[in-house]
Order: sequence, then C-alpha cells, then structure tokens
Amino acid sequence: GGNIPQPRQMRMMAMEMAADAVSAPPLQAGTQQVQVNVSGVVELTP
Repeated sequence: GGNIPQPRQMRMMAMEMAADAVSAPPLQAGTQQVQVNVSGVVELTP
C-alpha cells in the first residue's frame, strides 16, 4: 500500500524531475529516464 499522490503533487514532481533531467548532463542523469506522455502521466523506467 502507500500514499497515492494527488494530481497536483504529481504534476509538481513531474515538473521538478523534468527540470532536473534537462539541467543534468545525460551521463550523470542516472539510470532512470523520465517519460512524460501526452496525457501528462509520468512513467519511471529502469
């Protein structure tokens, strides 16, 4: 179980992660890729 984030929180997290992904060099971005699809859903893929 666990807390399901509210849409507003998800959106903020997505924006923060997107900003980090843009500002961080590709080689230092880590193993996680942030993919934001058209519907605005954030998916973390290993």
